Amino acid sequence: MCLGEWWGRCGARPRTCGRCSGWPAMQWVLTAVAVAVAACAMMAASGFRGRPNTVGIDLGTTYSVIALRTLNATRVLKDEHQRSLIPSMVYFGPGGVVKVGYDAMAFLHSDPENVIFNAKRFIGRSFDDEAVQEQRAVHPFRVVNRSVPEVRSQAWFALSAQGHEDWVSPESVGKHVLQRLKDIAVFNLGHKQITRAVVSVPAKFNTRQRQATVDAYKAAGLKVMRVIDEPTAAAVAYGLDKKSDVQWIIVYDFGGGTLDVSLLMVNEESIQMIATHGDDQLGGADFDQCLMEHLRSTSWLPHDADPCSPRDDVPACGDTELRPMAESIKCQLSDAQVATASCGYRNRSDEDCRELSIEVTRSAFEEACDPLFQRVLRPVDLLLGESGMPAEEIDEVVLVGGTSRIPRIRELLKEKIGVDHLNMEIDPDITVAVGAASIVD
Repeated sequence: MCLGEWWGRCGARPRTCGRCSGWPAMQWVLTAVAVAVAACAMMAASGFRGRPNTVGIDLGTTYSVIALRTLNATRVLKDEHQRSLIPSMVYFGPGGVVKVGYDAMAFLHSDPENVIFNAKRFIGRSFDDEAVQEQRAVHPFRVVNRSVPEVRSQAWFALSAQGHEDWVSPESVGKHVLQRLKDIAVFNLGHKQITRAVVSVPAKFNTRQRQATVDAYKAAGLKVMRVIDEPTAAAVAYGLDKKSDVQWIIVYDFGGGTLDVSLLMVNEESIQMIATHGDDQLGGADFDQCLMEHLRSTSWLPHDADPCSPRDDVPACGDTELRPMAESIKCQLSDAQVATASCGYRNRSDEDCRELSIEVTRSAFEEACDPLFQRVLRPVDLLLGESGMPAEEIDEVVLVGGTSRIPRIRELLKEKIGVDHLNMEIDPDITVAVGAASIVD
């Protein structure tokens, strides 16, 4: 078969050729194809499936998220169990074992000293920092003073497990979380070409904290393409930088540990950070604690009872189970007027393990936690007051962070700023990662 006949069978216009004149060309084409196929196979074996992907990442205090920009949309990547939120938690176990995320959570009760979480609160800070000293008292792991020339953080975490160094830095903890996020990307995309990232950081991070965060990304094998403030990423996620009728934006970021409120200005599709205020001592965990105290005072165990588990799906009524139970009730009350839970207990005079049913109404929650609700607008007042911005000049409000789901907080914001609509269509837990991925060039 001559080359002209081959072209014709492939759908190209048939060409006239001599009986054998096209054969050398045919051999050349086949050889080139074979070389290309072999090269692709070798590249595939090394994990390559195309050009490197750039991801957007929210390395959060409590949870972390990774997102990817495709041709037509931005999607959040989920783990093997279809979970998009990965706990920012690392367990350093005996024999050099390292577990990340949900796998690390399993050791919170059995080996709490070697489970490191909330590392973002310590990254880039000196040991004498006031925030570090406050946090040392509320964590089960030990925070120690370490000064290493190539590491920016001086507040490190002491480890007692064999097979590890005696200390680990916040950057190293962040590195392990980021590597887990990369693994999730590999699971979703089927290749290992995840080498570049857009980094999101809190607006109030100073230069040292920002650079320490970048160091964690580099240690995880990621090239940092851009560093963006988290409030800016949130606004970009909603495309507010593209709206001609939007100039002033408030981003209300209420996470598990802190509340941050930022004022942004849009100018010719560019977003500028104007001011930021917050409360480092107010977050979702504080509402959990409030509910725990409410449960203890209203419906918790009698004094002569011991915790037990009557069924596999019913936890024991112990102090260990009280916090997740309170968190579950809080989350239920974001969607319903009444939340329920149950746990097991045994009277000391009785061998039977009984089930305690608990019910909390939204109004009871709001009343019990009223002192906390009174604090949720203070950063907004400070922000508007110091910037001289009337509330009625605000064009858009963006909600970020899981705690912003609480209905009472949304109601208070609407009343304060005087808007009918809050941008909350995107899951507030993933908004920052979506925005970071959306600005990938």
